[in-house]
Amino acid sequence: PPSAADGPAPPKLTCLIVEDNSVCQKVAQKMIQRLGFDTVCANHGGECMELLKAEGGSERFAFILMDFRMPVMDGIQATRAVRDMGLTALPVIALSAEAEHVDDETRSLFTDILNKPCNVPA
Repeated sequence: PPSAADGPAPPKLTCLIVEDNSVCQKVAQKMIQRLGFDTVCANHGGECMELLKAEGGSERFAFILMDFRMPVMDGIQATRAVRDMGLTALPVIALSAEAEHVDDETRSLFTDILNKPCNVPA
């Protein structure tokens, strides 16, 4: 086990969860936290963009978990905006109940697309 002499523990990586449904936010938070990540939630793509544009925002997140369908700015629009900011290396993983119906152009915006509901092994 690490000791105090090993220095401080590395900071936890943070996942930005972009989801308009509060129940889905809580489920996603539990799943991601179980994997050892901290989480921050945004209720729609507009809030996601505000967080990324804030000072240090683009370096703050290890990856984004993005819902497809949301009010204000949906996941596709938000991911295009993320890519337009030059954040092409930032992984954006989409969540969709219709993942198998996503066209190739839209699919290319995302690092991966997961079907809802999804499970994380215990």
